[in-house]
Amino acid sequence: MDQEDFLLVATPGAGKTAVGLRIAHHLLSVNAVERIVVVVPTDHLRGQWGRKANMYGLQLDYEWGNSKSAESPDMHGVVITYQQVASNPRINHFHCEQKRTCVIFDEIHHAGNDLSWGQALEYAFDPAIKRIGLSGTLFRRDNIPIPYVNYDEDQKSRPDFNYTYGDSLGDNICRPVFFPSYEGKMEWFSNGKEYHATFRDDIPADEERHRLNTALDANGNWLREVIRDADAKLTEVRENHLYAGGLIIAKDQRHAEQIADLMGDTIGQHPTVAISDIPDASDKINEFREGTSRWMVAVKMVSEGVDIPRLRVGVYATNIVSPLFFRQVVGRFVRMQPHIEEQNAYLYIPRIESLIAYAQEIKNERDHQLEEEIARELSGQSANTGQLSLYYSIHSEAIADEIIYDEMAFSPDEIALANQIKAQAGINSNLESAMLAKMLRIYDQVRPPIITEKETAQTTVRPPVQDQKKHKCKLIQKMVGRLHYDYNIEYSYIHALLNQMDGVSNIKQCTLDQLNKRIETLNEWIDKGLPSYVNQRS
Repeated sequence: MDQEDFLLVATPGAGKTAVGLRIAHHLLSVNAVERIVVVVPTDHLRGQWGRKANMYGLQLDYEWGNSKSAESPDMHGVVITYQQVASNPRINHFHCEQKRTCVIFDEIHHAGNDLSWGQALEYAFDPAIKRIGLSGTLFRRDNIPIPYVNYDEDQKSRPDFNYTYGDSLGDNICRPVFFPSYEGKMEWFSNGKEYHATFRDDIPADEERHRLNTALDANGNWLREVIRDADAKLTEVRENHLYAGGLIIAKDQRHAEQIADLMGDTIGQHPTVAISDIPDASDKINEFREGTSRWMVAVKMVSEGVDIPRLRVGVYATNIVSPLFFRQVVGRFVRMQPHIEEQNAYLYIPRIESLIAYAQEIKNERDHQLEEEIARELSGQSANTGQLSLYYSIHSEAIADEIIYDEMAFSPDEIALANQIKAQAGINSNLESAMLAKMLRIYDQVRPPIITEKETAQTTVRPPVQDQKKHKCKLIQKMVGRLHYDYNIEYSYIHALLNQMDGVSNIKQCTLDQLNKRIETLNEWIDKGLPSYVNQRS
C-alpha cells in the first residue's frame, strides 16, 4: 500500500477487522511505521479490536486515555473512539508527531456524524503517514465531508477496494440471509383520528411512522407472534447448529426491556439485554458471544461491528429504516462458522416498503452471484452449490398453539423433537413430552460448548497483553492493600517505592515485565517483611 490514504468498503461480516490488522502487522514488520492507532465508534469495540489484534501478533492498549504519556513500550499502539479524538485532537496530533503512525478508522462514515468530529479527526491524524478507512457499505457525503475520503460526481464515497455481499457469498465468507416479512393489521389514534391499516395500505406519509410503532408495540400481538415464529425458527436451526443464537434489535432502551419481558411471557425465557444504561453491557455481550443462551435484545450496541458468529436468527423490531443501519444489522448474522453444514440465517422484518427494498437489494446481489456461478458451471468451471434465494415473504397468520408445562412454554418444534427422542430411545410413553422438552431445554442451556480441534488450537493463544496487565494491576492493588493494613503504611508511599524501583511514575505505563517485577517484590515484602529503609520511613 504505497498511498497515504486508503478506503476499503467491504460488506459487514466479510472480515474488515482482519484485513486492517494484517495491514498493520505488515507495516510494523517492515518498519514502515512504528505505531498503530485504531479509531472505533463505541467503547465496546475498543476491547473487541484489542483482543482481535492479539490473534495477529499485535498488542493494542484499548483502555488508553487522552494522555501526554504514550502507551507503554510493550504495546504496538492504542484503540480509541471517535468521541475521544473529538474531545482532545491535540494530544493525538502530538503522539502522531512523535512516532511514525498508521491510523485505522473503523466504520469511517461515523466521522460525518458531526462537523466538529471531522475537523478534529483531520487535525489529530494529519501527521500520520498511513491512514486506512474501513466501512461496511458505500456512503454519501451529504453536508459533511469526511476527511481522507474521495467522492465521485454524485457525492458518493469512492473506495480504493469494494468487496460486496455477492462477492462474499461467492467466496463462502458470508452466509445467505432470508428475510421473512410480516404483514399485520394495526390500529392507532393520531391527531384526533382513529386509523386502521395494514402495511400494504396507502396512508398519509406522517402516519407511516405511527403504523410501524404500533406494530412494534410490545403490548400488541404483532411483535408477540413474530417473536414466537422467530424462536421456533431458532429451535429448528439449533438441530444442526447446537448453540445458535438470536438477536432482537429494539427501538430504544425502554423498548428493549419491554421486549425482554414479552419474551419471558411468550417463550418462557428471559433474554440477555445489552443496553448502554447497564454498566456491564459490554461484559454481557461478551458472555453471550461465548455462551450458549438463545436470545439477546439490544438497541445499537450490537448493530455495528460487534462480532457474534453464532447469531442465526434476528427480529428487526426498530423504527430506524435507513439503508446503512439495515445493512449493519444484517451484517450481524452473516459470518460463517466452520463445521456447520447448513449456514442460512433469518432476519424477520415488518413488511414496509423501504425494508423490503433493502432486502431486495441484498437478494439481487445474491442473484447476481448465482448467475455468475451458473455461467461458470455451464462453461465447465467449478461453482459453489447448495445456496438458496435470499428472500421470501410470510403473511401474519395463526400459529400452532404451544404446550404449557411448569410455567414454561414449549414450541411445536421442541415437542416434536421430544417425541422423536422418545420413539428412538424407546422411552415409556407415560413420560409427558413437555417434561422431556423441559429437560432438553435445561440441558441445552447448561451443556458446555463442544470444542473442535481448530478451536482447541486457538485456545492456546495467550490473552492480550492488555488483559494480562489489567489482572496484574488489580493484584498489585490487593498486595499494596495487604501491606497497608499489616504495617500501617500509606498506599501512596508503597506505590512511590515501586515507582522508584523501575523508574516509571504511573503504573499504567509499566510493561508486563515491570508489573511482574513489582509483584515479585511485593510478594517478597509480604513473605519476609519490609526492608529496613521502609520500616524507618514508616
